[in-house]
Amino acid sequence: MLLPVHRAADYIGAALRSLWCQTLPDFECMVIANDSDAATLAVIRELHDPRLRLIQLDKANLVRALNAGLDAARADILVRMDADDICRPDRLAKQLRHLQTNPHISVSATRVQFQAEDGQSPGFARYVEWQNSLLSADQIYSNRFVESPVAHPSVALRTAALKDLGGYRSGPFPEDYDLWLRLLEQGHRIEKLPESLLIWRDHPRRLSRSDPRIRAEAFHRLKVPYLLRALPPAVRELRRPLYVWGAGRVSRRFAPLLEEAAVGQRIAAFLDVDPRKIGRRLYERPVYSFEKLRMNNGDRATKPFVLSYVPGAYARNLICEYLAELGWQANVDYLLCA
Repeated sequence: MLLPVHRAADYIGAALRSLWCQTLPDFECMVIANDSDAATLAVIRELHDPRLRLIQLDKANLVRALNAGLDAARADILVRMDADDICRPDRLAKQLRHLQTNPHISVSATRVQFQAEDGQSPGFARYVEWQNSLLSADQIYSNRFVESPVAHPSVALRTAALKDLGGYRSGPFPEDYDLWLRLLEQGHRIEKLPESLLIWRDHPRRLSRSDPRIRAEAFHRLKVPYLLRALPPAVRELRRPLYVWGAGRVSRRFAPLLEEAAVGQRIAAFLDVDPRKIGRRLYERPVYSFEKLRMNNGDRATKPFVLSYVPGAYARNLICEYLAELGWQANVDYLLCA
């Protein structure tokens, strides 16, 4: 267990107690105390257990703390958890069994139970509901460019896979989403157990509420190079036109990042359902009705490739249903990007 903690005296006690109650007794919990205050350290020492291994760092960022734990890891499987989370008693046993019986997967995630202390997180609750809906490796892979498809504190992963990638990377982006994109690009498979085995608590002091690395633009800038490399060769070589589905706020803001990052890569047109937008121009490109795809549904070698920048689960599902009706395949003919 890799558990970084900064200053969380109000939460770390419940996190540790949930570990000492695990039905799987044989594990090691590495608590990486990252510039922790005296109150936090006092709680950790009060709840000491032979399975606890305390590593103290001075003024390190989260990535350095995570990599310090990775360097010190002695087990083949590394489980993640944050100081404000709570594990269900059978979490470790079920995830260990999941990895042992499925050698083809590198990461076992779980559904999470979202708990907002102040009741002020409707957007985050929608995100949790969405990522809880992604269970299979194919679902997670096909939605990798929408958002982070798994909750970082819910994962158990093979230590060798993480070390082979060089550990966590530091930058102006969320380190967990960066890790999932790197793993998936290298062919690693991620699956999610259908049980909710972690209580994921949200509160005003939670890092993701204030960290600029977690803002929407940071996510979109991070995924652009991965997205460009995921385009089929015919699209990268400009033999298949690139269409962006959506002429709304999200696509206007983030789709141009593709052309900024790749010299020569060009968006040929935008698609939309709104008659007020159809027929207009966006960034000097035409805005077509989505039915344009039905008229251009010919040879895969030359028909458009679609990047969907329409947010929201309901709209995404409608788009996927329409494209499936045309015989289009995810990752081959289109990618979901928002």
